Amino acid sequence: MNKDIKQNKTTFGSFLFQIGRFDKEERYYHILVKELPPDDVNIGTVYNNTALVYQRRGDMTAEMKNFEKAIGLLEKRGSLGYPELSSCYHNLGVIYSNNGNYTLALKYLEKAIELKVKCLPSLLPSVAGVHNSIGSVYVYTAPYANALKHFHTALEIQLKALPPNHSDIINAYNNIGDIYLKKDDYATALKNHTYSLERALRCLPSDHPFVLSTYNKIGWDYM
Repeated sequence: MNKDIKQNKTTFGSFLFQIGRFDKEERYYHILVKELPPDDVNIGTVYNNTALVYQRRGDMTAEMKNFEKAIGLLEKRGSLGYPELSSCYHNLGVIYSNNGNYTLALKYLEKAIELKVKCLPSLLPSVAGVHNSIGSVYVYTAPYANALKHFHTALEIQLKALPPNHSDIINAYNNIGDIYLKKDDYATALKNHTYSLERALRCLPSDHPFVLSTYNKIGWDYM
């Protein structure tokens, strides 16, 4: 066990995250960045985890910088780096999407899904997560058919891999309903928004903002 901990130097950082010691987690990763040689097997993971620290702080510039460093290092590891590299691609794609740079967002999200398909089971929720992110980009760039394709793929995976009232499934139905509403297909929009609402009401209070928002969308579906 001690050997495993020495080999995976990010274990202690993950422990600090789990117990909520985010300040110590950040300092620990900064120490590792200074001490580890560039060819250490953990260095890409350290930069990735450092990026997640900045993500929680809302420092997008530092977050992006560290994801880019992580990607550069993980790409050199070949297939051994695929699982974490795919997550870095996904995270960087989401950043570009949030900044409105949809071309770069799709570039990294497509890379993420390509690697996830290669190295992970197809029904893993994280695969659905990338499809959902790609669908969200197409909401802004059109055509809506591309958004629907990825939202439906995400939902199919989630229905098989997650509990029926999981928040990801609730959001997936809601996203699909939103697209059909934009397409003026009110009947299909109503169907999906209703599915979303029914599941949301099983785990959220009736005055929850998401529930109220979905009621409002259903009102538009009837118009």
